[in-house]
Amino acid sequence: MPTVGEVIRKVTGWLGPVESRVDTLKSGSTEAEVKGIVTTFMPSYSVLLQTAQLGSNLVIAHEAPFYHHMDKVEMLEDDIVFRRKQNLIEKKEMSIFRLHDHMHRNNPDGIVQGLIQDLDWSKYIVQPSIEGLLPLNTPPLSIPAISLKAVAEYVKRKLDVSYVKVVGNLSMQCSRVGVLPGYTGGGELAIPFLRRENLDLVIIGEGPEWETPEYVRDAIAVGMHKALIIIGHLRSEESGMKYLAESVKSMFPLLPVQFIAEDPPFQLV
Repeated sequence: MPTVGEVIRKVTGWLGPVESRVDTLKSGSTEAEVKGIVTTFMPSYSVLLQTAQLGSNLVIAHEAPFYHHMDKVEMLEDDIVFRRKQNLIEKKEMSIFRLHDHMHRNNPDGIVQGLIQDLDWSKYIVQPSIEGLLPLNTPPLSIPAISLKAVAEYVKRKLDVSYVKVVGNLSMQCSRVGVLPGYTGGGELAIPFLRRENLDLVIIGEGPEWETPEYVRDAIAVGMHKALIIIGHLRSEESGMKYLAESVKSMFPLLPVQFIAEDPPFQLV
């Protein structure tokens, strides 16, 4: 069986060279023999328990296990949640590798590609107006004209989310669409994307509420045809990690490889 280090080198090599300070081994050893691989968006306590129940010991996760992008865990040293999660990882001898920048800096962006595939919109990809200036290597889409409300309902159904946030006239027709998964919905990325690609609608994971949502509100107020749908970070990005599992399985056909989904943490009350 391959070691953790061999799996990491093969997967990252397949995605291509990327300089990253966050795509690192968060726990375990590169010398450990891999019994099974799990891909996931978030290595939550629940996902780690399921990984252990499967008998797998390598988790390839898009996000960090301890709640900080740059792994600053000093504030958690005496925290019971941190200790119990760390104890679980150590007891089950799990290796956790974060695969964040490699997914996003690939061309096409692996997370964007997964989201578009799950929305069944790959056939609607069109050429950008200006090559090389797209955020996240994400292409614009030209879908059959459909109301904003119908798009929102479609996204909810395809991504299995109970709700999305919407800014815009629910009856407006949308055709030219862009997607920005994860925390890329801020004004610095989303507003130029909307403008440069003449988008009717941008669908984002999340971002500051005072930036893109307020821009879209003002755009509507001055008579422009614009709308915004906010999915949430988790559901907007986990599709890419689901499709990654298929690629990893083809690289290591003798190993059990499985994607584990996680529910969004929020409830509407």
